[in-house]
Amino acid sequence: MVVEASDPGDLTLSGLIQILWQEKLIIVLVTFVATAAAVLIAMLTMPIYRSEIVISPVRDEGSSGGLSSLAERFGGLASLVGGVDIGSRGNLEESIAILESRSFTKEFIEEQNLIPVLFHEIWDAENMEWLVDGQQGIPSLEDARKRFALNVRGIYRDTKSGLLTVSIEWTDPELASEWANNLIASVNEKIRRQAIFEAEKSIEFLNRELSKTSIVELKQAAYSLLAGEIKTIMLANVQDQYAFRVIDPAAPSDPDDPVRPNKVVIVFVGGMFGGVLGCGLGLIRASRRTHAGSSRCDM
Repeated sequence: MVVEASDPGDLTLSGLIQILWQEKLIIVLVTFVATAAAVLIAMLTMPIYRSEIVISPVRDEGSSGGLSSLAERFGGLASLVGGVDIGSRGNLEESIAILESRSFTKEFIEEQNLIPVLFHEIWDAENMEWLVDGQQGIPSLEDARKRFALNVRGIYRDTKSGLLTVSIEWTDPELASEWANNLIASVNEKIRRQAIFEAEKSIEFLNRELSKTSIVELKQAAYSLLAGEIKTIMLANVQDQYAFRVIDPAAPSDPDDPVRPNKVVIVFVGGMFGGVLGCGLGLIRASRRTHAGSSRCDM
């Protein structure tokens, strides 16, 4: 039985069901093809794994408070040691800023030689050469930084606990966990070296200024500052986790548990899309037959 409707607004639910039943072959065929394509996409899409490392910023409030109180106690100290940084490694925002900075990200990429890995699709590992024509197609360090910062690394901060979670997403779960652990080790090493360098500069400056003054109070204050800088160097030399303490190191993900693609969702969406597309094509076919029948009757 063929249901004809000259006006789509006249089509009832039962009439629509009858039309779709008549077009069941095209609907089933399109749904099957779309579902098969979704299964193929899900199987061929390279899985992405996530590895996370939980860290806590290291604070050194005692050292910072002691040195700051010296500056408050001796009002003329600023003129003597104005070039000395009396802060501490507990500068949380600065440590996080360094972790997220462009310069550190580039340093890490160069240190780990990640450009060929990040752009593996155009890198011939066997012959150690780029599969591009000319120098313009070779990815730059800035290209690698953008891909790493936008697609690979994630930094999430829990405002309540103060903990940071650094995640690495990559196709190899072993590499993802290795990069996450190495990233924190590298930023700790960078901040540690920077603290030693600044402390040594401060010590050199203080020793030079001590030889120029005979004021006992200023000498006492300067010696206290020297002690604080020496403590900074000592701590930096004995503590590898200088700026960030690792609470939970990164570990490789289960090879059977990628974060994406979600194969079940892909297949489900593909099947739903195929069903809707098949129904649409069926209604179009039925409408064309109806109009063709009406035209013959008019003749």
